[in-house]
This record gives sequence, C-alpha cells and structure tokens, in this order.
Amino acid sequence: MNGDELNREAKKASRLTTINDKFIRAFRIAINYRPPISDDKLRMLRKILHVTVALIPAFFIEFLALFTNTGLSGKNDEICLWVTHLTAVLSFAILLVRPRIHRLIRSIPVIISPFASFYMLEFMTHNPFMGDDGTPDMKSNVIWLNISLFIIALLALIFITGRTAPAVIAVTAVPVILGLINYFTLEFRGTPLFPWDLASYGTAASVISEYEFSLTPTLLMIIGCALLSCSVAAVWNIRVRFPIKFMRPVLAAVMCVVVFNAGAYVQSDRVIKDYKLYPYLFTPKHLYKTNGFAVSFLMNLRYAAIDKPNGYSADSVREIADDYSSDKTSDAEKKPNIIVIMNEAFADMTVLADYTTSEDCFPFISSLSENTVKGNLHVSIVGGNTPNSEFEFLTGMSMGFLPAGSIPYQQYITSSLPSLATQMNDLGYRTVAMHPYTSTGWERDTVYPNLGFKEMYFRNSPKDFFSRCIRLRSYISDLGLYTKIEQLYNDKGDDPLFIFAVTMQNHSSYSSLYSNFNPSISVDGLSENVALLNYMSLLRESDAAFEELVNFFSTQSEETIILMFGDHQPNDSIAYPLMMQSNVTIDESNLEESEKRYIVPYVVWSNFDINTSAFEEEMSLNYLACALLSSAELPMTASQKMLTQLMDDYPVINGRCFIDSDGDYSPVSDYDKIDSLSRYAVMQYNYLFGDDERLEEFFKLK
Repeated sequence: MNGDELNREAKKASRLTTINDKFIRAFRIAINYRPPISDDKLRMLRKILHVTVALIPAFFIEFLALFTNTGLSGKNDEICLWVTHLTAVLSFAILLVRPRIHRLIRSIPVIISPFASFYMLEFMTHNPFMGDDGTPDMKSNVIWLNISLFIIALLALIFITGRTAPAVIAVTAVPVILGLINYFTLEFRGTPLFPWDLASYGTAASVISEYEFSLTPTLLMIIGCALLSCSVAAVWNIRVRFPIKFMRPVLAAVMCVVVFNAGAYVQSDRVIKDYKLYPYLFTPKHLYKTNGFAVSFLMNLRYAAIDKPNGYSADSVREIADDYSSDKTSDAEKKPNIIVIMNEAFADMTVLADYTTSEDCFPFISSLSENTVKGNLHVSIVGGNTPNSEFEFLTGMSMGFLPAGSIPYQQYITSSLPSLATQMNDLGYRTVAMHPYTSTGWERDTVYPNLGFKEMYFRNSPKDFFSRCIRLRSYISDLGLYTKIEQLYNDKGDDPLFIFAVTMQNHSSYSSLYSNFNPSISVDGLSENVALLNYMSLLRESDAAFEELVNFFSTQSEETIILMFGDHQPNDSIAYPLMMQSNVTIDESNLEESEKRYIVPYVVWSNFDINTSAFEEEMSLNYLACALLSSAELPMTASQKMLTQLMDDYPVINGRCFIDSDGDYSPVSDYDKIDSLSRYAVMQYNYLFGDDERLEEFFKLK
C-alpha cells in the first residue's frame, strides 16, 4: 500500500470515529433529556398517569360485570357479583395508594398465590372440595400435587426475574386465562382443553363469531379476584437479593431443572400409582375433574409423541402383511359414482334420551327402504374436533391408538399418505373434496392433497364456487352444497366421480335467532328452548336436502352410491336438556353408558342393487369405507381386508372403547390384550409413523 492509499484510509477511519462520537453524544443527550416542564406539572402528570393505570383493572372488572350477560339465578350469583364489585374497588385503591408496609406483609401475595391460582382455575368448572354428590371431586393428595406445581413454577419465576411481582402475576394470570379457555371449550364442545387445542386457534377464530360468550357471576368473581391479586403483587413487589453474586442465576438454573423434572414426573406412569390418579383418557371430563386441570393438562403432553406399540418392528409389520394381499386395480369390473357426505352434527338424539318432537325430523330418511342401508356409527368425538371423523373414514385408522383429544390432521399428517382418495385415483376416479367453509380450517387445504385428493372446493376457493349457494343462518346450507355436487356430476366427463363432502349447515352455536331461518320443530316440554328449536329444525332441513339429492340421482342412468353419516353428536347445550327431561344421567366412568354420546346415524342409498350385507347395524367409523367398497364390489387393499376380517370379531373400536361381537365393552387401552387389535395398532403405527419403513403396498392397490 503506497502513501496516498495510507492517507485515504487514515482519513476514512477518522471520519468514522467522528461519526461514532457524534452518535454516542446524541444518544446520551436523548436518554438524559428532561422536558421543559416545571416540577409541579411533572408531579401532576405522574399522578394522572398513576390514577389512569389504577383505573384500568377496576374499569375492566366493572365493564365485564355491567355489560355482559351474567344470568343471575340466585343468592350465590348475587354474592359473586358483589364480590366482583368489591375487587374492582380494592384493585383501584391498592394501585392508587402505595403504602409503606413491612417486607413480611408484602410477602403475603407470594405465599397465597399458588393456592389461590389452583382454586380459581378449578372453581371455573367445579368445586374440587365439594362435588355434586356431596363428596370432594379431588382427593387431598391430588390437590396438593396440583398446588405443588404452582409453587414450583412460582419459585422458578422469582429466581429468574429476581422480583416477586412478575412471578405472582404470571402464576395468577396464565391459569385464569387457560381456565377461561377450558370453560368455554367445555361449553361449546363438551370436552376439556387439550394441549394440542392451542394449535387450533386459527380454526377456532374462524367460527368464534357464531358463539355467544356469557360470563357467569362466578367467572366474573374469579376474574376480579385474579386482577386484585395481580394489583396487590404489583404494588407489594419485593426485589429478591442474595448475599452471593452468582447465587440467583444458580438457583434459577436449579429451579428450571426442578420444573422439567416435575413435568416429567407428572407425565410418567409412576405418578398414577403414587397418587392413585384416574388413568382413563377416554373420559376426559371426568379425568380433568378428578385429577385437576394442571395435572391432567401435563399428563396429556406425554402423548404428543407416540410410543411404538408393543412388539412393533419392521419384521413384525411384514409378518402381519403376509396374511393379506391387495387386489389389483384391474379387478374393478364396474365403477359406480360414489358420493360421501359427512354431515356436521347430524345425530338422532333418541339413542341418548326419550323425547317427542312436534314433527318428524327425518321423514324422508325414515321412508327409505329400497337399496338402502341404515345403522348406527360409533365415532371418537363429541361436540367438536370434526377432522378426527374424517381421518378415521378416509384412512381406516382408529383414534383408539392415538391420544385422547389429538388431531391427526394437525399433528401427524405432514406428508403424503395412502388413503381412500389415493385408492380411488388408482381406480381411475375423479377425486373431489368439498367443504363450504374456510380452506385453512383444521389445515384441510394441506391435508387433503396429502391424502390424495386432486380437486378441492372451499368457500373461499376456487373463487365464487359457493358464492351463490343458499345459506341457513350464516352457513352455506346442505341444499346449497348438494347443488354443487349435482353441478360437478353434470360436468364430470367420462371418469367416475368420487366426492367427499363435509357440510357446515348444522354447526353450533344454536342459541341465536336468524332472519333467514325460521325454526319450526320443537321438543315437547322444551318448546321455549331456542337451541333445541334451532337444532331439530336444522336436522329437518338436512333430511329435506338429502331427499332432493337422492331424487336427482334416482333419475340418472349412471350407477351411483350415496353415503351420509354424522361426524359427532352436538354439544351439551343440546344433549343436557333432553337428558334432564328424560331423567337420564350418564356415569362418565361407565363405558356402556357414556358411549351413548358417541353414536350417530349413517344411511347408504344407491340407484342400483348393492351388497347391503357388507354393513353392520352397529359399527365404528374406521370400518365404514371398507363396507362401502365391499358393497360396490370395488377392489380392496390388504389393510382394508384386514379391517373387514377384524370387524367380524370387533365391530366397534373407537377412541374410547372396543365392543366385541357378543356386545361386551372394554376400554380401548386394553387393546394390547387382544392379538388382532395389537396387530391393527402395529399396522397403524407403521402407516402414520413408519416413514421409510412404511409398507406402502399394504395400504395401496396393486
């Protein structure tokens, strides 16, 4: 480098140094800047800010109390509402006034918060110390187990942040928020909050406007107490000091390890034995009530990763596969059009309770007899989680071998998998999936292609496909969807048609009245119940729409089979009034009783003679596609042949139980005691999680 270059580099470095110095000086001036305002005005502004901050929690509580539908029904509700107002006043007073109090008094919120958080969380749905039958819902040792989890979390946050306020606020606010979500999940779906439900926020947001959120006085009181607790913690904050400099980070690290180990312990089999916890996941409401929300929520996390079934190996899979052989695609002598309709919340609630309606809800379906099969399906869900029924039908797999509450569409189907759709593709069918709602709900827009569908139609794509369809309430009606099915049939060309359509018309909530829907069918003795009035009338509309679809295809020359079934029964807002009127109670721990909530109807109609003996009067959803293919005399895969053989001995296996041909019920967790069911579980694991070991030929046609 010559002299000129050295000079240029030196000047450049000097300019950079000058710029950096100027920037540093400007930054120092900015952070030390004081506005040109008098001390009196500055003190006034601080007071205004202080009062404003103090008003926020008080105003929030009062807003909820005054402007939400609290539904007062007795003395207890009035007391709860008065407590709500009192907490608003106290929150304002505590945040406004900062008394100088002893450090020992300021530690009170820290000591109380784990106990208060536990009770507020549980009290949203039940009283853990006094159940409906007069005995505690939770044993004392289980209560202490739940509280200990709050204590561990609190200590970890104190050591991490070095202050008590953020720790107490977090340990109070997070459980209350989760408790509220759990409360409304139970209200709208009938099952509690599972960890993987938090990943379904997008789907929940898309339908949330259809629900009415009513905060009870009890909920308002809990929210008020939580905000009061947070206010006290904020004012009575303690800065934690340690005599040794590195003591706090060491303790923080130790507590993080304790938190991890506590979580691992709760997710182990040992905790069930040590505390005699209720172990059965097929009754989640009873599980959460008996074991507590915190313990139950963490227990479910263990099932985020699926363990291999006993005896699983690549060799064991091939050994099972050797007993069955897939048919060839060329074995299809005829290819009728197949239309499958999974009807939202389509259920005959007489399986649950005795009641009489002002009119028959299913006059057309009841009248069908020629080339028709009708029966009951045992599904794995109630009130919600619709894609689990889709999963069982399209894949032939069972939710019985997966965690309670899990959503395969969101958790497990992340790449291409063979399914009924890929099978129909191989047979030369035009495969179409239809759902007159948003494409992203339950990630159907990615799952359907992974399952082999070549065409998809949603409310928002392709553009305008459903735009002029008839609507009932705010949803596209069954009739509107069926007109699009007829349109696709008229334009289908030479290839046979396979359509899988998921309706939306009967989706909850049912509690509102609408200008474009005039409900006409009521339940005797419950004629003032708006939800029942809407639901029963929607069923009648579904029956009428199905009549129109059947009439259309009865005039067509091409052979066509139509299968319609419900995805699940409606939520508790429909079931409970019917049960109460009929004096029906369900023991959640009794399999045979509680299984009644998981039964929906199916109906098969065709415009030609089919093999009706392929269907069982009582069967589970995972077998339904096999029966459909058998009735149409279409080629079957080896896995479907295995299922058809299994159905003879165990016609029902769902997410809760299996029922043998003699009608005996067993919890699904006992599947590994039955060799044929264990083989089924092994094949399902290979299907979902086998990856490179997946035996593709077992799940596909030759």
